Amino acid sequence: MRVKYLPDRPVRTSAADLLSFEAAAKGALGHIAATEPPFTWGIFGDWGSGKTSLMRLIEQQMEARLKDLPQDASIPLHIPVWFDAWRYENEVNIVYPLFHAIRRDFEQRCKNAADSKSFFDSFKKVATASLLGLTDLALRAATNKAFGEAVSLKEVGEHLKRAEDELQTVFDKWSDTIIEVQEDFERFVRAYIEIYCGQRPELEGRRVYLAIFIDDLDRCLPDVAITILERVKNHLSVENCLFVLGINRYVVYQSIRKKYQDLDIDGRQHLEKIIQYSMGVPEPKVADLASFVVKSIEGLLTEAHDPDLTPYFDDFANALYDCGFTNPRKIKRILNRYLSFLERHVTKADLAKYQIPTVTRLIVMREYYHDLYQLFNEKGFQPFAQIKDYNGGEESAKKFVDQYGKKWQPLIASFERFKRFANMDGGRDITEQEYDRSIRELFGRED
Repeated sequence: MRVKYLPDRPVRTSAADLLSFEAAAKGALGHIAATEPPFTWGIFGDWGSGKTSLMRLIEQQMEARLKDLPQDASIPLHIPVWFDAWRYENEVNIVYPLFHAIRRDFEQRCKNAADSKSFFDSFKKVATASLLGLTDLALRAATNKAFGEAVSLKEVGEHLKRAEDELQTVFDKWSDTIIEVQEDFERFVRAYIEIYCGQRPELEGRRVYLAIFIDDLDRCLPDVAITILERVKNHLSVENCLFVLGINRYVVYQSIRKKYQDLDIDGRQHLEKIIQYSMGVPEPKVADLASFVVKSIEGLLTEAHDPDLTPYFDDFANALYDCGFTNPRKIKRILNRYLSFLERHVTKADLAKYQIPTVTRLIVMREYYHDLYQLFNEKGFQPFAQIKDYNGGEESAKKFVDQYGKKWQPLIASFERFKRFANMDGGRDITEQEYDRSIRELFGRED
């Protein structure tokens, strides 16, 4: 038996959607179509939960509507533009690469347009305005004229006097440029839409908007993520344009608190000022999760296998769901470990000895709950029977500590969550030490 491993790639097409995100994408597009720009949508979810996949499916459906126009002409159309913010987080002006993303999209869609001059003229204006108005570097360059580069001590008084005379002019010019950014961006968006529609006479009379998808904001440095959010709110909120932002909101809350720590600003309330409506990534259903796991595993086996491994696929999927483990990215990681387990023990011809739900729980614990796995390593399966029956009372907690030691007392606070991992059966044909050895073989000396 030989296997391949599953990469962590977002879903881009309906055919690749094994977790039924498409239904959520259709629902989201219906809500988006019912909103009048300017509007900012949030797609919320934990890292790896499928935010990018859901956004890509919404993007795909927007593209499908542009290609096959709805019969109902009152349904608005959206030109989707994708922007990966984290790729540009080291840029002095994070908005500038966003304008370039819009330009690249225009060049692909409107390469045969008869007259694109108005678009490229508007691009130059908004790009220049953003460089002058939306970067600290620009402000420093502007005030540098007043303060000078290298000033000797005896010249300080002279330069400060010059600064006093010129600063008002410098800041007035900078403030005017800030206002110009929004006006220029609105012209930029309008030029794109007008030229695109001019290529397609069938769009006459229809409402067409630009939909800008900004993904992976929570992968950016905190200051960068908050800067993008505030730029969208304060400078890019214009007619004919809406934004769809992929966000781990709890990470963004923390970033907001960190940036404004001296001002006691509530992260949730601050984000609500920027995002008018949000939806969470849907939780996979058990049938979808099982299908996702089974189809993924079957696609990774590179040759026929004996024995029939189908029951081992189903048991693995069901155990994951019983554990409440439904994050697609984490599932792929666990699935790759499990494939290694199958490969090893098919070769050894001892696979039938193992209880697959138990193996699954141990792999998850070893990957994501290391302290819990160490409890198993030192005490075996016995403590998990108590975790399963834990009732939250002091007597139950005291009994656990008395039996297993104060070392494990910090785990008690998480017992309600760990109950899903506690339903483990080692079986009769294999010892706890053999389970432990098999799991450790998968991970090696990683720690």
